[in-house]
Amino acid sequence: MHVCTTFNTSVSYFLRLDVFMIRFKLGEMMEKKRFTDGRRFSITDIAAETGLSRVTLSKILNQKGYGTGTDTIDRLCQFFGCRVEDLMEHLPEANEANGAGN
Repeated sequence: MHVCTTFNTSVSYFLRLDVFMIRFKLGEMMEKKRFTDGRRFSITDIAAETGLSRVTLSKILNQKGYGTGTDTIDRLCQFFGCRVEDLMEHLPEANEANGAGN
C-alpha cells in the first residue's frame, strides 16, 4: 500500500493511493445546477462566486483521489445549496464491500 500525506493548515490528510475511498461528485453537482438554474457555468464561474481557485476546482473535478480541506467543501456546499453527502461519497474498499472489513 502506498500512502501520501498532504498537509493543510494544522490538519494532516492521508490518502491511500491504491484505494480511493472518497469520491467527489462535483461534475454531477455542476450538471444538476445547470439543469435547475437553466444556465451554463464553468469552473471559472464557480471560482469567482466561491473564492476558491480554479486549480483546486479542476483537481477536485479531474484528479482521482484528490484530498481537500473542510473550508473548500463548505464553500462548495454553500454554492450548490447542498449537503456534504451530495458533494462527496465514501466508497467502501473491496474487502469492506464483501463484508470482510476490519
